[in-house]
Amino acid sequence: MTTPADPLAHRLITNQLANTREQLQRDAERLAADWAIYANDLRSDTPNAVSGQADRLAQQALQLVRDAARYDGARDIANILLTGDAR
Repeated sequence: MTTPADPLAHRLITNQLANTREQLQRDAERLAADWAIYANDLRSDTPNAVSGQADRLAQQALQLVRDAARYDGARDIANILLTGDAR
């Protein structure tokens, strides 16, 4: 069992988690908008629609999944630091 974080550390940890969560949300919204643009390009047969845009979107989606997994891990670590419970 570890000692719970002091109030300043608690505030820093919770602020960092909130900032990371908000960034993930913005990234997901941006990715959704990019996919909508891509879908419109496909419907209108815009030549640049197929030229690597799908690869870029897939890479962005994969990065978002990786970032979300890191956030999950950070949240678990923060829980241990904040509560002192390492179960």
